[in-house]
Amino acid sequence: MTRTDRRRIAVYMLKVNVLAHVAPYVIDLMEDLGTTIIRVSRKGRQAEFNVVKAINREIMGLTVKI
Repeated sequence: MTRTDRRRIAVYMLKVNVLAHVAPYVIDLMEDLGTTIIRVSRKGRQAEFNVVKAINREIMGLTVKI
């Protein structure tokens, strides 16, 4: 039996607009596999981070602008 290392964090950044044309199924697969999904967009000089999916219900729907 293998043990999960809870200190491990993996971050994948995907260019959704590129993947949508090449392999659209990958977007859905990654969203299903991920425990937290954050969509990043730019509005002018600001970056906007939207939590779309999260195990921690307290951060679901959270939007942060920087």
